[in-house]
Amino acid sequence: MKNNIIKKIPQNILNLLKEIGKAAEDFGCQAYAAGGFVRDLFLDTENLDIDILIEKNAAQFAKKLAKKLAKKKGWKVKTHKKFGTASLIFSDNFKIDITSARSESYKTPAALPEVKAGLLSEDIMRRDFTINTILINITPKNFGEITDIFSGVKDIKNRTVKALHDISFIDDPTRILRGIKFATRFNFTIDPHTQDLIKEAVNKNVFASLSGKRFFTELKYILKEKEPVLPLTKLFKYNIIQTIASDIASDKNAFFFLKQIKEVILWYKKDDYLKWALYFMGLINNCDKKASQDICRHFEIPHNERILFCDMRLEAKSLLKNIEKNKMEYKKISVFKTELILYMMASLKSPLKKEKLFKAYKKAKNTKVIINGNHLIKLGVKPGPIFSEITNKLFEAKIKEEISTKEDEIDYIKKYFLHNGH
Repeated sequence: MKNNIIKKIPQNILNLLKEIGKAAEDFGCQAYAAGGFVRDLFLDTENLDIDILIEKNAAQFAKKLAKKLAKKKGWKVKTHKKFGTASLIFSDNFKIDITSARSESYKTPAALPEVKAGLLSEDIMRRDFTINTILINITPKNFGEITDIFSGVKDIKNRTVKALHDISFIDDPTRILRGIKFATRFNFTIDPHTQDLIKEAVNKNVFASLSGKRFFTELKYILKEKEPVLPLTKLFKYNIIQTIASDIASDKNAFFFLKQIKEVILWYKKDDYLKWALYFMGLINNCDKKASQDICRHFEIPHNERILFCDMRLEAKSLLKNIEKNKMEYKKISVFKTELILYMMASLKSPLKKEKLFKAYKKAKNTKVIINGNHLIKLGVKPGPIFSEITNKLFEAKIKEEISTKEDEIDYIKKYFLHNGH
């Protein structure tokens, strides 16, 4: 097993791990690759999100390691004393996180843990699921040795997500979301006892003690998954979404709409927008403005994203009524983000109308009025609301292909506005 796992590590990463391991030996401690990087080696899945666990002060070790690697690799170090962690950051933003072995305790359910230095076994015990507890030693004498206290390798082979202990979800309810995410990402099943622990935690209303911000952070990770619809379905199955935001619908129509969003995303193929935001709009599709604002406020969503979810989304929904009647409002959709256009497309049942909307959006985005306020003043137009009226009329004329050049715009203004005394 040891040799097979080492063969799966890319050579450049392997060399780097050996350097870090040698530095740890010189520092007087053992070092281990940990977390998702190790789990995914056993799953034959690429994951360069590398965590290193050491049995001494991570910040002090990271600083010494950075000095050693600086000339060759241009590393810089960022320390987080509060959490006993450090990050080594390369010039291309490749990052390795280094953590001191530590223990965690929770004063109350769902509280942030109190962290202190601990033993290797205590650090493994604080993790969420058995599949994430496997360690690979990277120090020279023991390079490649696997530590697997909780039989994580066996659970990976059995394709099972299993909690480490019975109060895991009471301590930290966000682990429930992570467990569902891992199970659906890897096509694993959640161990029956772990399922019972999830139900018990939800019945005890553990999420009531969890901040909306922490919940949304984990929900956002799920929305960023390659296939988020299935884990979202599981969140509804366990009554988690309803507990946090009762206004979010969980009926067949809601799930159908999420699938429509998925189809639009598969069709669009580009990455010039926030997929997670589109899925979130799908979740709150049936929420009115007040409900949307309440949800965003509870989740502590930033102001600019609240505008997208609460204001612009509802404006887009109102435009759909005219689009259904084949009335395209080019000027309004020209300021819409791609997320809103795809959201509108998912809402339209007719493939032909979806296509018309997207063509209209591209046309509107590519239509620019050349004349600005300074030009209008030079033409003798008095500043005021008339500026917007002129700009809107020019935009409409360009959409209709009645004008195209700057000279056309000036002639249009002279013909339709200047003779009226503006």
